[in-house]
Amino acid sequence: MLDISKEIPITVKQGFEHYLKLVDLDEEVVSEVQMIETKRAFYAGCGMAFLMLQDLTTSPMELAIQKLQMLRNEVADFYNNEN
Repeated sequence: MLDISKEIPITVKQGFEHYLKLVDLDEEVVSEVQMIETKRAFYAGCGMAFLMLQDLTTSPMELAIQKLQMLRNEVADFYNNEN
């Protein structure tokens, strides 16, 4: 199981580097194309998360908390059920 809650990186770049460690992906081993596509997917996911967070700022507090919990659960479920 992937534990996504241990460290909170400050920048997207740090988050990407942390993600590579979490999933044991070595930049020296994988192909250049795989690394480029992995980075694109990661940054796209961060961009979508940012848009979702912006939406939360206009939601009532209770609804925003429910949405955050739903998003966290969805991500955890994906990683827990991936294999």
